[in-house]
Amino acid sequence: MKQIHVVKLGLAIGGVVALWHVGWALCVALGWAQPIIDFAIWAHFLSLPLRVEPFSLGRAAILVLATGAIGFAFGATAGLVWNAVHRADPSGVASRV
Repeated sequence: MKQIHVVKLGLAIGGVVALWHVGWALCVALGWAQPIIDFAIWAHFLSLPLRVEPFSLGRAAILVLATGAIGFAFGATAGLVWNAVHRADPSGVASRV
């Protein structure tokens, strides 16, 4: 099996997770977050008193950076595990299982 570039996988997963949270922060800034949370809680047959707080650029930046870093760490770890499990055949001939 082909080896995975650990940093590229980390950046890809970290980027997706960070962009997802940019979208959430945008929803908070636009005032759309509370209806989204209310719907998600209702659709999962739950009843929780959740309240979305006012938008804060500093908190949004922390959210995006922290989740992006966690996503990078997860992706890089997954790449390392993949590479360890799928070591390249030194002969260059792919083995069949």
